[in-house]
Amino acid sequence: MREWVDNTVEEILSLHPAEILEIGCGTGLLLLRIAPTSKRYVGMDFSASSLKSLGKQMEALDGKQSAVTLLERPADDFKDLDENSFDTVIINSVVQYFPSLEYLTKVLDGAIKATKPGGAIFVGDVRSLPLLEAWSASVELFHAPSTLRLAQLREEIGRRVNQERELLISPAFFLALRRRYPQISRVEIRPKWGKADNEMNSYRYNVTLFVDSHEAKYLEPRWLDWNSDGLTPGALRDLLQSGNETLAIEGVVNARIEKDVEALARLANSDDSATAGDLRETLSKTPNRGLSPDQLLSLAKELGYSVEISWAACRADGSFDVFFRRHAAEQETASNPVAWPQPDTVAEDLTLHVHDPSLFARRQMLIQQVRDYAKATLPESMVPAEFVIVSGLPLAGNGATDHAALPPPNVALEAKSAAAR
Repeated sequence: MREWVDNTVEEILSLHPAEILEIGCGTGLLLLRIAPTSKRYVGMDFSASSLKSLGKQMEALDGKQSAVTLLERPADDFKDLDENSFDTVIINSVVQYFPSLEYLTKVLDGAIKATKPGGAIFVGDVRSLPLLEAWSASVELFHAPSTLRLAQLREEIGRRVNQERELLISPAFFLALRRRYPQISRVEIRPKWGKADNEMNSYRYNVTLFVDSHEAKYLEPRWLDWNSDGLTPGALRDLLQSGNETLAIEGVVNARIEKDVEALARLANSDDSATAGDLRETLSKTPNRGLSPDQLLSLAKELGYSVEISWAACRADGSFDVFFRRHAAEQETASNPVAWPQPDTVAEDLTLHVHDPSLFARRQMLIQQVRDYAKATLPESMVPAEFVIVSGLPLAGNGATDHAALPPPNVALEAKSAAAR
């Protein structure tokens, strides 16, 4: 947690904030570190107890508490906050708890209006929707008995995905926001820094939305491709040591989740008679091909470079893009952002880029309603024992329902149990 806080604070301070609004300030993990350097700091949180605790801690700010205002209110309440009044808005590690896309967009709408031209909105610790299945696979494979058949493991992964109850967001969501809010002049999407091998570092990311910034001159480097150019950690070191002033590489295999992504691929093409133990053994023998963000950072520091990374390409395998600059080149181009690779197309429909946290509860409710209706209208012997929700019925070539392609009933067992309780 110390690493998590320190890295987040460092990233926010790089924006040179002076007048700050933090939405969801909690007990002050960020506020107590950033407020002493600011001119004005407004912290919002819905928890009275958290704000009371924070108020006591602020007494240690050596006179700086006069610059801090604490407001007890939900994240979407911007009353009494003037438009264009903050140069930095922080929304860190809270969006996953928002109840819906509508609530998220309402909060972002208020944040954008509250931000001064030239300011920035930092959205931190966002859970990645494209990586939900890989994360679910990592958890289920870790817990699975060695004798568990892979067919059953796939079902467990599917169950975990279907029962997800937090708001997960694709990086593409923030790219699509630019069409809704033209005042967003630039979007930076970054994997998290950190050496700790955990879900927070591996499966979450940070976003900075720049609002009405002056049009910058983008750097448009020549991109090497990690896979098609056959790059390896050793080859990368050689390229950096060869004296390149800058170096841009896209599609760097993400060492943090490399094995989880590989597990998913093997599960999709595996013999159902194989077991979780077989899969773990296979993965243990599979050589690593990638690097983590912090390995890249260590390499850059060793060889006299600064390094930036991006998830703006929104690839489903979690690979990222990286840009190195020698310190001499950095001084000349420090104000020039990189034109990062992005998807060829980004759907404008924001619902396609988020996981609805109410979906599991609504599925449970629907199953119970259908079960109650069946009991009220059918003889007891005809009431189905299990109900499974599918997005559509799979069809055979003749147009009839392909019963063999339907998911097994036990996918719904836990939903039934929860509904019964």
